Amino acid sequence: MRTLTLIACVVACTSSLHAQNDRIRTMQAALAASPLDLARSYSAAKQLLDLLALAEGGGTIQVGGKKIGPDNVKEVKAELTTRVAMYETAIRQRGYAHLAGNYHGTATPTCNKIQSLWTSGVQDGSLADVKISEDSGFTIQLAHRFIHNADTANVKIPAVVVDSAIAFVDPMNSDYVLIGQVSGGTITVRPDADVILAAWPNWVRAPNRGDLTKCVVTLTPSGRQ
Repeated sequence: MRTLTLIACVVACTSSLHAQNDRIRTMQAALAASPLDLARSYSAAKQLLDLLALAEGGGTIQVGGKKIGPDNVKEVKAELTTRVAMYETAIRQRGYAHLAGNYHGTATPTCNKIQSLWTSGVQDGSLADVKISEDSGFTIQLAHRFIHNADTANVKIPAVVVDSAIAFVDPMNSDYVLIGQVSGGTITVRPDADVILAAWPNWVRAPNRGDLTKCVVTLTPSGRQ
């Protein structure tokens, strides 16, 4: 058995990060923002911060209309580190749902038509069972046991929880943002259609908006830790 932490596209697939990361720039705004907007902004800023090792190693990251390379990565890293710390402080002040436990997922039929590994995996059953563990409380890991032919792997997906909102990205596409709501212990997750379609490259056929809006994944507790 292998353990994999799947990280999405790195250089060419970061077009949604800049817009999401730029939404909330002050502590006052972070405390006043909707839970989902703060979760989106934290997720995008943390994801971009983690990618900066590429620029530190001599590569170039294209984020929206901005290029990050060896000449400006130190400045960008300092700004992002400060912003992530601010988001973390705001999230801790606001609070977050505790989701650690085992869940079973079900998905509506269109979830296997929208070019998402995660939603299609839940829909066809290959990623239906998930164990959620808490890292720092508001940061969590969705761990799936994925079986393909004779190969088995543990797939781990990082996510953030703000109040009762959750946000994470598809493990094979960093522009594929998934958002959810916690209610009564059940987590309901949908593709973030506007963000996905705005970031989708024009040389690749995009998912159908109707299919995106009809896709709903429901994670139901199957035994708490």
